[in-house]
Amino acid sequence: REVLEARDTAQGEAERRYQDLEDRMARDGEMHREALDARDAAQGELERRCRELEERLAQDGETHREVIEARDAAQGDIERRYRELEERIARDTETHREALEARDATQADLERRHRELEERMARDGESHREVLEARDAAQGEVE
Repeated sequence: REVLEARDTAQGEAERRYQDLEDRMARDGEMHREALDARDAAQGELERRCRELEERLAQDGETHREVIEARDAAQGDIERRYRELEERIARDTETHREALEARDATQADLERRHRELEERMARDGESHREVLEARDAAQGEVE
């Protein structure tokens, strides 16, 4: 009887420990399942955020490309306008040089014509003096 009681007690103790182990395994299984669910949720969140970042990166890359294209276009426009200004300055410089040459030629022509007029006036003055002398001589002859 004592052996049977000891066996039953040991059996009860073994069943209780087995039940405790099963309960613990069930709790551990539940915790494992919860951990897996949390891992899957975190993985899903990471994948979602990764996709968002990839989309933002693609948009930023597109924006960056557009900014570079706009910068290149503006640089091209600046270079074109600079060339136009250089050409205009060259034309204006050429026009200025031509104007100076024309002014100098006109000045030289005016000076030449002035000398010619002075010479003519001197000749006319000489002729006038001769005419006056001839008149005076004729007047004297008449008298």
